[in-house]
Amino acid sequence: MWIWRMAWRDSRSSRRRLFLFVSAMSLGVAALVAIASFGDNLQRTVDEQSQTLLGADLELSAKEPFSSTGQRLIDSLAWLPGTEHTTEVRLASLAAFPSADGAARLAQIRAMDGGFPYYGQIETDPAAAAASYQRSGQVLVDDGLMQQFNARVGDSVRVGGRGYRIAGRVLRTPGQAAAAAAINPRIFVPLSQLDTALVGFGSRADYHTFFHFAPGFDAEALRSRLQPTLRRERMGSDTVEEVRKGWGGALANLDRFLRLVGLIALLLGGLGVASAITVYVRSRLRTVAVLRCLGATPAQTVAVYLIQTVGMGILAALVGALIGVALQGLLPLVVGDLLPVDVELRLSPSAVGQGVLVGTAVSLLFALLPLVGLRRVSPLAVLRQSAETVGRDPLRWAVGLVVVLGLVGLTITQAGSWRVGVGYAAALGLVFGLLYGLAKTLSWAVRRFVPESWPYIWRQGLANLHRPGNQTVTLLVALGLGTFLILTLEQTRRTLLDQVALAAGPSQPNLVLFDIQPDQADGVRGLLDRSGLRVLDQAPIVTMRLDKVNGRLVSALQRDSTAGIPRWTLTREYRSTYRDHLTATET
Repeated sequence: MWIWRMAWRDSRSSRRRLFLFVSAMSLGVAALVAIASFGDNLQRTVDEQSQTLLGADLELSAKEPFSSTGQRLIDSLAWLPGTEHTTEVRLASLAAFPSADGAARLAQIRAMDGGFPYYGQIETDPAAAAASYQRSGQVLVDDGLMQQFNARVGDSVRVGGRGYRIAGRVLRTPGQAAAAAAINPRIFVPLSQLDTALVGFGSRADYHTFFHFAPGFDAEALRSRLQPTLRRERMGSDTVEEVRKGWGGALANLDRFLRLVGLIALLLGGLGVASAITVYVRSRLRTVAVLRCLGATPAQTVAVYLIQTVGMGILAALVGALIGVALQGLLPLVVGDLLPVDVELRLSPSAVGQGVLVGTAVSLLFALLPLVGLRRVSPLAVLRQSAETVGRDPLRWAVGLVVVLGLVGLTITQAGSWRVGVGYAAALGLVFGLLYGLAKTLSWAVRRFVPESWPYIWRQGLANLHRPGNQTVTLLVALGLGTFLILTLEQTRRTLLDQVALAAGPSQPNLVLFDIQPDQADGVRGLLDRSGLRVLDQAPIVTMRLDKVNGRLVSALQRDSTAGIPRWTLTREYRSTYRDHLTATET
């Protein structure tokens, strides 16, 4: 009990100083808790709304009209008791707006003939348009597309050779993020009203059928039974479970990235803890020496300050957890447009618990090295400052190893993969090593090269970078790691944007014309020349499918489970070209 009472009494005169400890770690824990809690809420939302992401219980799809066998399969499923189904043809086509002088943009055309989606709903303005557009032979147009061309409900839009009246604007569809709609705007057309010229020979239309089964029906088991037939007929399939797994993998990558960003924030807090504890321990050396004179053992003196450290670490972690829970509400504002669901925020006990445990552990790890030195404080330090420690302390190496292993374990935990975790820890170790070497080099250079002729203020200030008790290493590592984090994120952002800018540069095309027949090529080129438009390239396109690979029929390879060839490479359409030379971007 004496150790606990002493830890409380000794902290009275230094609580303001220990506030730096709490603030440094609480901000790191806040970032970690906010990110982990948001990730848990996001995963839970996807699990709960996985039916809405697909909009049905089962989806069958193909890159060409369903074969007679495939259509018989669809018809047999449609006759199951309590089953509803919707047929959809999905393709890309130019949509022209007469109200905007015929201006056009490439859009995703979704031609339907049923009540899809069966889970969730297409949100439109006016709200009744989603239920009535098929009966009235009108269309629904994406809100962003209508804003671009200043179109209004009641105006007309032309798709293919047909014109349609706009019944409503699409605000949101299940399973599609707002950002995706901005890139690939949608137009919903009644299937019976679609221009058949758009789905003729050579078109790139996709064919889908969505099924809604009676409650309790096992769509996943049905899909497993149908797989041999689906493969043979070159048909794809999706279920709620498949969609959940797909989105779960993508969201796991987002969560992993954010957690590793939060980890650096936590490590910065750990460096703040190490700096605060180092200064605090040095201010208490005389007190430790007095305790040794009064009979306290080295273990007892270390225990006094270890209790203080753990207590402050728990306090900092709890404060940080509270801040993190409040901050998680800001993350949907940042990434909400990239998500296919509206994240419902709830308290995540696992994220809070993890934040408190990790924050306390990191506080302890970063405080161990300064604290372990208290074992070597001599009672003579009361009278003579040079007698603070006695000899070298081999235990510091062991403690250093524990700190490194603890941080590697923490990194692996946050990364969710030991390979990613070890690689990330190794990269951070390299950064730490470079910054440590820089700090030591700076201290040596200042001690070695600062001229005596410099003014006193300069010499005195620079001398503090190498004198005993300096914080040069801690401060340079903390500032360097913070700068490293910010610049890495900024450079990643710039790299991605530069790739987009390169694709839209002055030497890149901004219009591509497809399906120009050989006897039309000269006429199209002449039309472009008269309009002052430069043709950057002209390439023949041949659509083909694989028939054999190394002499083996594709149908045989599909049946051979040991072939080792991805199935999609055997069944997909290949659009190939030919010419008598290589371009500058090819080898």
